[in-house]
Amino acid sequence: MWAINHEVLNALAQSKAWEDSGLAKSYGFTPRKIYGPNGKLSQYWGDTWDTAAAMKSALCFNMGGGVPIEIIKELVALSENRSPGFGAETD
Repeated sequence: MWAINHEVLNALAQSKAWEDSGLAKSYGFTPRKIYGPNGKLSQYWGDTWDTAAAMKSALCFNMGGGVPIEIIKELVALSENRSPGFGAETD
């Protein structure tokens, strides 16, 4: 199962793909500001996908928002087989 949760977003923030994207430096974005429960693409918070391909397809549907494909691929890879639990953290 694939899901976006706090653990995944924390890992994404530390990834080379995130650093290389320039989203933090250029726009002040964080993974939580994009995919978190109150983020610009928060409609995916709480969703689960049965396959990596299904998750990637859903996230790519909103690429018009400016999320580079490398970020989407990294997010999918980090989300693989993680529990859908969303932890106690708040956004």
